Amino acid sequence: MSFLLLVAAFVIGTGASQTHDLSMMANFLAQDTFQRDVTFIVLMTSFGLKSAFFPFHTWLPRAHSAAPAHVSALMSGVIHKAGLFGMIKFTGMLDHPPAWMGWYVVGFSALSAVMGVLYTVSQRDIKRMLGYSSTENVGIAGIGLGLAYLGLTWQRPLLVVLGLTGCLLHILNHAIFKCLLFYAAGAIYRATHTIDLERLGGLRRVMP
Repeated sequence: MSFLLLVAAFVIGTGASQTHDLSMMANFLAQDTFQRDVTFIVLMTSFGLKSAFFPFHTWLPRAHSAAPAHVSALMSGVIHKAGLFGMIKFTGMLDHPPAWMGWYVVGFSALSAVMGVLYTVSQRDIKRMLGYSSTENVGIAGIGLGLAYLGLTWQRPLLVVLGLTGCLLHILNHAIFKCLLFYAAGAIYRATHTIDLERLGGLRRVMP
């Protein structure tokens, strides 16, 4: 689904700019047109699906729950970040985006962060819990990106730098700590043959 939306966005963009050259598409994205606005929303939805923003997150916890721990670590540390890097790539093409784009990304990301926390605290399966936690963390990174959009709108270079820096640092931070957490979940499953938090009391005796 994410791929289909990405293709749709490129079809609109290349149709309007009459070229497949990304630098020319940047000129199209810098124009204040209805087509540009539609392309932006389709792109953000595509990247939101890829990075499991709420409400497009439901595939991620199921995938983590079914996959081996080392696959979950790779998916969370690398593959899961592709949507965020796509957002960052197209941010640089927007020149001075209208304020609604920044608020759109901030609101979308804040909702993802809050709902990710709420889903996380209700889980018993360790790997599903970590999957929902990823939805929270991409939301946190997205808030920084949304602030960078607003900085471009208001021509505040400091806000752009702070927003993008916070976004990139949290992407790196999440890639490292979530990989380690999935490896830890794999070690726990190997020792106890369960990832149900309700059945892991006394773990210190099993894994001294």
